[in-house]
Amino acid sequence: MSGERHDGAVLHMREMVFEQDRPMEFDHASSRLIDGVDGYLAMLRLTRSPQCPGPTREFALADGRLLHRASGNRRDSRDEMAMALLGRMGRRDAAGPLAQIASGEGNEHLRWQALRNALALDSAVGLAALEELSGRVGDALAMPAAKLHRQLVVEHPGRTRREWQPCLA
Repeated sequence: MSGERHDGAVLHMREMVFEQDRPMEFDHASSRLIDGVDGYLAMLRLTRSPQCPGPTREFALADGRLLHRASGNRRDSRDEMAMALLGRMGRRDAAGPLAQIASGEGNEHLRWQALRNALALDSAVGLAALEELSGRVGDALAMPAAKLHRQLVVEHPGRTRREWQPCLA
C-alpha cells in the first residue's frame, strides 16, 4: 500500500525473486502473494502484537477499493460484535447507550458503527446523535456525519427528529 484514498487505498505491487538463504523483510502494511515455487519454500514468520493495534483492512487488488475493515483491538472488536448483535435482536432500548458511544471518544470505526446501530434501532435517537456529531469541531466523524445527515434530509424532506420511527429492517 503506497497511499490512501477516501474509498480505499493506492496499492503498489511488485514482483520479487526469492533467493536461497536470503532473509526477506516486510513492513506491517505489506501483504505477500506467492504464485508458485520451484522446489521447496520454508517461511518463518515472527510477529509482535503492537501496544495500540490499528485496524485490519482488506482491499480489492483490481482497484484498491476497501472491502472490509475490522478493529485490531480485541476490546473494540468485541464491542462491535455486541453492538451488531443488539441491532439484530432489535433491542430498541440499546439505542441510547449506542448513541452515547457514538458521541464519546475513542475508536472512530467503533463510534461510527455505534451510530449506525443507534439509527437503525431508534431513528430519533440516532438522528439526534448524528446532528450532534456533525456539528463537532475537530472530530474525525463530523464530516461523515454531516454528509449522512444531509443525505437523510434530502431523501426524507420535511421530517423532524420526532417524526422518525424505528427501522424495522
